[in-house]
Amino acid sequence: MSTQAVRWTLAPPAMGHAFPRADPRPMLAAAYDAWDLFRVSPGRSHRGGLAGALVWLGKHAALASLRPLYSELLRPQRAFNWALVLALRAAVTTNSATDRAAAAARHLPRLRALADPLAFAIRSHRGPLVGPAVDALKTGAVGAVATGLTPFYERFAASNRLATELVEQFFGDAPLDERALHRALGELRELGHPPRPERLGPLSRAARPVWSELLRRQERFAYEAATTLAALFGLPLSAAEAPPGYPDCLAAAEASRAATVNAAIAADPRGPLISIVTPTYRTPIELLDACVGSVLAQTYRNWELVLVDDGSHTPALNERLQHYATSDARIRVRVLPTNRGIAGATNEALAMATGDYVGFLDHDDELAPTALAEVVLRLRERPATDVLYCDEDQLDREGRRTRPFFKPAWSPELLRSVNYVCHFLVVRRALATELGGVRPGFEGAQDYDFILRLAERTNRFEHLAHLLYRWRMAPTSTAANINNKPAAKRSGVRALEEHLKRTHSPGKVQSPIPTHYAITPTTPRKTTVSIVVLAAQQPDLQRMLGRSLKGAQVIVASTEGAPHDDGRAGAQWTTGPAALPAAIRAAHGDVIVVLHDDTRLFHARDLAMLVGVAARPEVGLVTPKVLNPDGTIQHVGLTLTERGGLGLFSGLADTNGWTGLGHANWAREVGAVSSCAFALRRALWSDADWDGSAGYAEAVARLSERMRERGLRVVSAPLATVEHTPHDGCPDLTRPLPRPQADPFYNPWLSRERAIGALASDAEKTST
Repeated sequence: MSTQAVRWTLAPPAMGHAFPRADPRPMLAAAYDAWDLFRVSPGRSHRGGLAGALVWLGKHAALASLRPLYSELLRPQRAFNWALVLALRAAVTTNSATDRAAAAARHLPRLRALADPLAFAIRSHRGPLVGPAVDALKTGAVGAVATGLTPFYERFAASNRLATELVEQFFGDAPLDERALHRALGELRELGHPPRPERLGPLSRAARPVWSELLRRQERFAYEAATTLAALFGLPLSAAEAPPGYPDCLAAAEASRAATVNAAIAADPRGPLISIVTPTYRTPIELLDACVGSVLAQTYRNWELVLVDDGSHTPALNERLQHYATSDARIRVRVLPTNRGIAGATNEALAMATGDYVGFLDHDDELAPTALAEVVLRLRERPATDVLYCDEDQLDREGRRTRPFFKPAWSPELLRSVNYVCHFLVVRRALATELGGVRPGFEGAQDYDFILRLAERTNRFEHLAHLLYRWRMAPTSTAANINNKPAAKRSGVRALEEHLKRTHSPGKVQSPIPTHYAITPTTPRKTTVSIVVLAAQQPDLQRMLGRSLKGAQVIVASTEGAPHDDGRAGAQWTTGPAALPAAIRAAHGDVIVVLHDDTRLFHARDLAMLVGVAARPEVGLVTPKVLNPDGTIQHVGLTLTERGGLGLFSGLADTNGWTGLGHANWAREVGAVSSCAFALRRALWSDADWDGSAGYAEAVARLSERMRERGLRVVSAPLATVEHTPHDGCPDLTRPLPRPQADPFYNPWLSRERAIGALASDAEKTST
């Protein structure tokens, strides 16, 4: 099945929305490519040359030897995947109520019957004498292994049930709840990822390299199935992906800003020469025309465009490149005789550039007309700037703007989670040359490696909080599907690992989602820990801390009453209004973790993560991801506003779905840590800095501001998770702070009523 082999008829949209409706057909074709879990092939090793080839061959041989086992273990899930593909194809190709009812009657019973991934039915091809015995042995062996993989099958089952419910909703006539659909689609995508390692037994954790290869296709299938369903419902994959009315809701503000910028440039057109470098390779002519046209439309005129073709050997493309060069003297072209790869072509363009600054523009993307003007105005304000970047959105297949990304100010912590800088990157040319340009060998993540190396040389980064770059969702780009370039994941991991080595920041790098990264820090040996529990009532320390009690000093800071501990936890006590400062003075750990008595650590790993991040010398305070008892996000740190503390991602499902400020599972700098759970090094604590007279939560917010004033990072570590069930005595930051500092890590375009990535309302804009 492919988009070419079938005559598709799109079903009418199930819901009416102001944002564009995506075409589900390419997504369904991608799901079809991924459904067969028996087509196991290991990913290429990040090692190059002979070593990489040998590693790949070893993996291939190991997986081939396991085929009799994994073919039985994955057979039920494979059968469900195929049934879901057929149901989705029916959903795409039916366009009447009668056809949908018939499709539901045909496909839903089979989906329900196959939803249980433990429904093994092993039937040997051998005869009646040997067959039953072989079947019994296979069933026993498969059952024994499957028992150790229970967390995997639980996720499979939950994913299958949810996908079946969504298909049933699509075929049904009941009214649809948009918010519930958004949450269900995000959950479906999240369930495609393997369970967290701490939920697995020792053998399963040891076998992680094996099952990560076996389930690579299932992760991809879950993602594509979710995107197909989202398109069928006429929804983006998450609520903030394409806000209703986008970009109409931004048009007036962008037009007003453009008028201001253009007037400033018209009054003083002087400024540095900016070289825009664009490698091309077999670029569709119409997309390259749009890209070059966006440069020609720049309201700032002192630029040059350097186009380097990477050995495309396409006569029509070469002819168009020469046409550009002859039509405008500012456009320079070179056609390479052979293909050198993206790094080689980019470096060739850099060598041709003559500007003071260099901007990087992909061959099928576009710039807003004021992009260079905004760069020049910021350079006038801050001429020492080395690097600039801006907010960006994406162009869908019809050229419509979607999926805006509102970035923070320069955030080295966030950069270690994702290449959030990405587009539009403008760099002082002397610095780019000093770095040697883009490094070969990091294909797919060469820009990430380049930015990481930039971050090691300078901290003079400037963020332009305007949507100035349009990233096109080409069928083969990571903008359309992060799984499109598997090499990007391996190259990105290696780039980040080398960055950590160069900056002496030991830690283990993983990539749970392609191009997204998670670092488990390596805590220095002999690091001691003190846990301070702020209690307004008798705390259940065993429930709160679990295994984290072992080896840690525990001090209960009781704001009222006398100690009631029975001694089993071995906790010390301090009491009275100044109980917290007294407890911290009594702490002897290198790292102090402060928790409310209404929080609960899920695992010792959560404590280890907090301690590991807090132990880093550049970090002042660290906070975990805080969940509500129902599993939704309470916050992942706070942004400080004139109304008080605003919880980041508050109320969203914990599914790592996309929002206008990115993903909740990205580590990042934040305005303030959560008052219910945070950690810091004992050496940073000073009684003179702590003023609890205005309230505990406000004191924590002030402490966050002072850490940042010292040049230390205030960060969230969302891989550490705590549950928080507030009680009546729980302090919270709900009052306005006197003279709050502007939070550089929260984009001014975003709402200050709910920090979930939604745009600020007209009322909010009027009030500021």
